[in-house]
Formats: sequence, C-alpha cells, structure tokens
Amino acid sequence: MVLFGSEVFTPWTPVLDSSLWLLLLIVLFYLVDLVIGGWYLVTLSRSVAEVYECSAWLAFALILLSSVVFSVVLSFVLLFFV
Repeated sequence: MVLFGSEVFTPWTPVLDSSLWLLLLIVLFYLVDLVIGGWYLVTLSRSVAEVYECSAWLAFALILLSSVVFSVVLSFVLLFFV
C-alpha cells in the first residue's frame, strides 16, 4: 500500500504505468513471489517424499494428482450443488 497505493486494486493504473521504477519494482516482487513459490513446491515435495519414503519426483506427482482430484471434486460440487 505504501509503494503502490490503491492502484494495485484497480484496473486503471496511470501512476504505475508512467513510472518505470514502480513498474520494475512490481516486476521484481512478482519474480520474488515466483521464486518463493518454487521453493515451497520443492520443500513440499521433499517433505512428502520423506514421509512416504519415495523419490521427490514421485511425491511431486502425488501432489499434482491430489490437486487435480481436489479441483475436479470441487468443480463438480460447485457446478451441481450450488
């Protein structure tokens, strides 16, 4: 809020678009968020692999499979029961 103001929450960003420094700063924040997200996935995969005593790749596949199943079930529930 301090750096970007209320422009982060609106579709029109005249101050952010006109300032190169603010634009580079928001891109930097997105890149940091991407790195932290990747680190989270690697740590989660290794933790699941440790618990189930399998490889990290198999644990990553297990995480992806469970995410897909959860998404399908949630979509089904929202589509037919709400």
